[in-house]
Parts: sequence; C-alpha cells; structure tokens
Amino acid sequence: MEHVRLATQKIRNKVRFDPGDVKAIGISYQMHGLVVVDKNKEVLRPAIIWCDSRPVQIGQQAAKEIGVQKCLKRLLNLPGNFTASKLKWVKDNEPKSTPESTK
Repeated sequence: MEHVRLATQKIRNKVRFDPGDVKAIGISYQMHGLVVVDKNKEVLRPAIIWCDSRPVQIGQQAAKEIGVQKCLKRLLNLPGNFTASKLKWVKDNEPKSTPESTK
C-alpha cells in the first residue's frame, strides 16, 4: 500500500487534478507469456499467456528429464507454464506458426 501512496503522490506533484475525482485505482500485471515473431518482428500467432495450460504436460516432461529437485533448486519452480514449454507446444502443434516456417 505504501508504494501506491508514493506513486499517487508523485502523480499529484506532476499533474494537477482533484483527488475527489478519483473513484478507483486499478492495479494489474502480466506474468511471462509467449509472443512468436518472425525475423521482421511480425507476430505469427496470438500470444500464449502464463496461465495457458496447454503446455503443462511438456513442462512436466521437462521437469522429469531435468530432475524435479534440480528444477526446484535452480529455477525455484517447475517448468509447467514456462515460456520454453509454450514454444515447444507451438512447434509441436502449430508448426506453421514458428519462425522456422517463415524462412
């Protein structure tokens, strides 16, 4: 809450507004996601956001192959929803959406 107060104070110091006009403050964030682009940075398919569960099996297999304890020690997590799992899912399921297919 302290950071919201400090950020609000910074805004009030730079921009003149009536605080009574503020009805709500929304806070949002986005975790890791995958946006597949080609060499010209053209988007090849819609993004896959962090909570998409399609690549979870790929991540579970990766954890098994790497070793669960090693993943937890080095990554502090299991790779179920990691971006690499998402990319592997796209390569396996939508090969025409991968940069290699646009060469």
